[in-house]
Amino acid sequence: MGTVTSGRDGRRYIQVHDLCSSLSNITRKIFPSAHALTGCHTTSSIFGIAKKSVYKLLKTSSEDLSDLMQLAQSDLDVSKSASRKLVARLYDPKGKYKSCQNNLNKLRVRLATSKDSALVRLPPSEASFKQHVLRACIQAKTLMLSLLRQSKRVIMLGNVGANRTEIECWYNYSTQYVFKGRHKIPFHWLSTVVLKRLSP
Repeated sequence: MGTVTSGRDGRRYIQVHDLCSSLSNITRKIFPSAHALTGCHTTSSIFGIAKKSVYKLLKTSSEDLSDLMQLAQSDLDVSKSASRKLVARLYDPKGKYKSCQNNLNKLRVRLATSKDSALVRLPPSEASFKQHVLRACIQAKTLMLSLLRQSKRVIMLGNVGANRTEIECWYNYSTQYVFKGRHKIPFHWLSTVVLKRLSP
């Protein structure tokens, strides 16, 4: 998942931009919804399902899960259908019970009564899943709005060497990070004055 280097304190450095560029456009767009559904700071995780499994599924089946892009804007029935498809595939990755994947209650029964079943690895019931989807929809909407609001395309006045010049870049009003292309610009190069906002 990108270049990983270890320092003395054991921290890892993952090049996020390189990781993103290796993903398809659809995969990148469904990430916020998938993150909200599979557990983040405001939603509970799915028991027994790690983020690594989610990541692998998104990379291989992003076309089939493309409905997740609309999770923040869709009505409840559409959101549940798109979310159910993701959760059912996580619990039944080989598709042995594909006919039951449109109803988590039926999938629970099939998994519970199979010979190699583990009762701790059953999907949620439809009733609890509905509540989880409602929370995930709110979180997905929050994530999408924060991405849209915080970063703006602007022209700033910057110092490049001995010259002052106008630089077109992305400015994040929350973190005050400035990006030119994929690269973060050292903040001391720039004045704090935004000369002009541009349309995205």
